[in-house]
Amino acid sequence: MKFAPNLLNRRLLICEERLKTLNGHFFEWNRAVRAIHEQAGAHVDICCHRDAIPAVRDGLGAMPHFHDTLPETPMGRNSCARLAQQITHATRAYQQSKQALKQTGPVDTVLVSTTPDHQLLAWSWLYRRSVGRAFSRLVLFFIMGQARYANYDPNPIFLGRARFYRHVLRSFKRGVEDGSVVLCTDSDQTKKEYELLCDLPFVELPTPRVGTHIIEPRVGKPVTFASLGPPRSEKGAAELIDAINLVRQMRLGRPIRFLIQWPGDFTDANGRHITIPSDWDSDPRIEVVRRFYDSAEYDRVMQQCDCLLLPYRWSDYFNRISAVLVETATAGIPAIVVENTWLHRAITQYGAGVTCLDRNPQSLAQAITRVCDNIESLSHSARARSADAVAHHSPERFLHLLWGDVKC
Repeated sequence: MKFAPNLLNRRLLICEERLKTLNGHFFEWNRAVRAIHEQAGAHVDICCHRDAIPAVRDGLGAMPHFHDTLPETPMGRNSCARLAQQITHATRAYQQSKQALKQTGPVDTVLVSTTPDHQLLAWSWLYRRSVGRAFSRLVLFFIMGQARYANYDPNPIFLGRARFYRHVLRSFKRGVEDGSVVLCTDSDQTKKEYELLCDLPFVELPTPRVGTHIIEPRVGKPVTFASLGPPRSEKGAAELIDAINLVRQMRLGRPIRFLIQWPGDFTDANGRHITIPSDWDSDPRIEVVRRFYDSAEYDRVMQQCDCLLLPYRWSDYFNRISAVLVETATAGIPAIVVENTWLHRAITQYGAGVTCLDRNPQSLAQAITRVCDNIESLSHSARARSADAVAHHSPERFLHLLWGDVKC
């Protein structure tokens, strides 16, 4: 594997105040970023939350550093109280980030791998005071946009806080122009959204994949459909339950199996408690896993899957990426996704699968039967296109785009 030679002995500091456990985006993303940088010869320091569990500290060599995060603190009841709270947290983030830079010494690049409001404000202060001394380049990575999408309209509806983001992002204009600031996201649509908001260029980073393995054909076994990750409303978990119940009543042409990861129940926006039906436990076609996987277990489970069930809702995933879809495509596994989402664009670009209608259990059930009837051809297409997915999300491409040394 070839990496850019000028990363040798470069120093990267990753600041991730929300990194506390193995769950969610934070651990696996930072683990991959650290691994590909170390393979390229760079030295990496990671500052995480001070309450990070031992597995995070040991698994990443992360230094417990940041204090309470803004989302964990109850917000004030009025705009003045919320503004005061935001400034308080930004001041804390400024002080803690400044201390992190003192602890590591000068670095080439600082990567703020999740940039909420208070971190954005804190790093606007730090950039003006410390660029060229404590660090040479600042990379701000945004996993969430500042707009919502409704009625299947691709035009963003900017939220109230978008004006704050526009003002602070515009303060980085000179740094963006001279290359000392890089503004990043991981979605094509979120990139367009931010560029429309602040009139500054954003870089669309791939989702770095380490140790990709192409799944071999599973001949003579039940077609296994899997839903991986914690269930949530925006991931279509309620519709998934209804769809599986519909499929259970159908007569299919071949054996079928469902592997459903369900670490805990949740409550939807209407206050409805969403849980696994009690009769699933007695259905031999369904395996419910009520815990989180570690990285090795997750990779083993992926090798048992013929198709991933990803009926993520349009309103949340029109612009938002899915790391599970990236893992699915790079492994050469087909997926079922909601039409006209980021996931749909991804399987069109470098994956394979079928689409279903948004929030529609009947359409999802029909998609499951279509995959079941055509699993051989879909699997062949997914494996054939996996090289495109691997290339798009390769470590080399991620490094080139992050460091700006080579245009991709």
